[in-house]
Amino acid sequence: MRIKRLFIWTIAVSLFFGLAYLFGYSKLLVVKQIEIKGVSDLTSISSVINKKALHLKEGEQLARVDIKGSEREFRNLGWISGVKVRRNWLNRTVAIDINPRIPLAQVSGPDMAANSFIDKTGTIFAPPIGPQDLPSISLANPSLSSVASVFISEIPNDLLKIMKGLRIDSSGSAKMEISVGKKGLTINWGNSHQIALKIAIYNRLIALPENQNISKIDLENPANPVVKQ
Repeated sequence: MRIKRLFIWTIAVSLFFGLAYLFGYSKLLVVKQIEIKGVSDLTSISSVINKKALHLKEGEQLARVDIKGSEREFRNLGWISGVKVRRNWLNRTVAIDINPRIPLAQVSGPDMAANSFIDKTGTIFAPPIGPQDLPSISLANPSLSSVASVFISEIPNDLLKIMKGLRIDSSGSAKMEISVGKKGLTINWGNSHQIALKIAIYNRLIALPENQNISKIDLENPANPVVKQ
């Protein structure tokens, strides 16, 4: 019985070390290919790919690829909203699926980088390549980013296209500058409460013939809108 147990123990230990060698050192299970989706410019993620501790390189042992650590490092870039790193033992590949944040507007304010943008969640981030021709938002402080995202996501696209700027003060009230023909128009939206109703009132007011030459619309109180020449 002792000989039998010793034999079984020897086989188990040999199998353990054999598998350890196969997965950790053998050239049979090394990364053959890194597949990256979601980004076109790989230099934007090179700071993560090149981290030696993550082993995200062809020729590295598949078992050594740090899946959770890699996902954490990608999310730390800020402009990535989600990422999934998967290891395929059969094909010896590592697949990296990246979901970049979609900017709704360029944003400026205290302590913000020059190339800051905001997405629908109100997250402020700096993408590798700043998109062009997006509306601009000025915030009294970064904590108002969630308020800005409400306005920018609720305001119709036809209005965003003629928007010159949106300013949100420390109280959360917003004023928008738009271009109407050759003149400008200032819209005081007030806070984001009842923004859908305020937009509907704006559309009715701007459609009236007597309001074709107005310069200001105050919708802070939607029950009592004010227009000014």
